[in-house]
Amino acid sequence: MRRNGAHLDGYRSAQAWIVVGAGLFLLALLVSAVLDPELRVLHSLQALIYVAVIVLARRDSAWGYGAGFSIAVLWNLMSLFATHLIQAGAISLWMLLRTGHAGELIPMAVLLGGIGHFKQFLQSGEETATKDHIPVDGRS
Repeated sequence: MRRNGAHLDGYRSAQAWIVVGAGLFLLALLVSAVLDPELRVLHSLQALIYVAVIVLARRDSAWGYGAGFSIAVLWNLMSLFATHLIQAGAISLWMLLRTGHAGELIPMAVLLGGIGHFKQFLQSGEETATKDHIPVDGRS
């Protein structure tokens, strides 16, 4: 499929932000695995999913965009409403900024992963809508 120049720039931007979002989550997995050795096997396997999302998105595969969107939304929903680790990470980060002392580091890694996911699913959803010719901003 050929794309015009302006659309191609937006498309490459979407791909780049998906890579950035997944990369932030990979960094969060690495930090968590270093801080808690019991999580190393789990996080190593989980990292493979994000590597696949990056590779598939770079190849313009709908599977990459769909997996990136779905995984990011589900993980953030669980972290926000079930475990509340994103909120705990925000509190830990705020305390670090206010006092200069880090409380818990793992929730801050979860917060970093959540931020990466927010960017990842926003861009994955935008790119999927663009591929299906659905106006993202509500205009035709």
